[in-house]
Amino acid sequence: MNKNFLVLDFTGLSKNIVFKFKDKFFINKIKTDSNNNQEIIDDILNLIKRANIKTKEKFDVLVNLGPGSFSGIRISLAVAKGIKLIKKVNLFGFNSFILNAAPYLEKYETVFSILKVNKKFYFLKYIKGKKNDISQITEFQNKEKLNEKSVIVISSEMKNEDMFKNIAEKHRVIEDFDVKNNIEILIKKNLIENNLIKPVYLG
Repeated sequence: MNKNFLVLDFTGLSKNIVFKFKDKFFINKIKTDSNNNQEIIDDILNLIKRANIKTKEKFDVLVNLGPGSFSGIRISLAVAKGIKLIKKVNLFGFNSFILNAAPYLEKYETVFSILKVNKKFYFLKYIKGKKNDISQITEFQNKEKLNEKSVIVISSEMKNEDMFKNIAEKHRVIEDFDVKNNIEILIKKNLIENNLIKPVYLG
């Protein structure tokens, strides 16, 4: 993978555009409901200008494939494919579950990455870094057991939810994941999906 890359993460309320160029990170968080493709392209071009990146420079594009905003994911894919047509870049995918779990995949044997999508909770279970199918939170509550080798990862916005209050702190990590930091972990661990575009849409 190229050491320079552009990350498009439009799965949440804010859109994150991250550019790594010559070991420096340039980040633009767009807190807007706008799904105007031209505005997003302008934001990317402004970030490239700020990073002083020449048009001849090579870089890859990484896209967060969800789960999250349906329109946001579709727009990020459309923008990524547009850049691919113009720049002949390589496209890579990752998802919010593994981005959330990234810092803990080597520390624990079992990692439960939990996300809230459209008022429903889903989890993805990683056993020794290998993922299982995405499941609804009810399955986690009814079947899964926690031990000293397991941890659940949730975001701070979920920490006051009743279902997590009774989970001991040693089994629970509250993570406001850092796109910059966690993307670096995924790249180092070879957990970015090569040229694989499979959006994760959950209702």
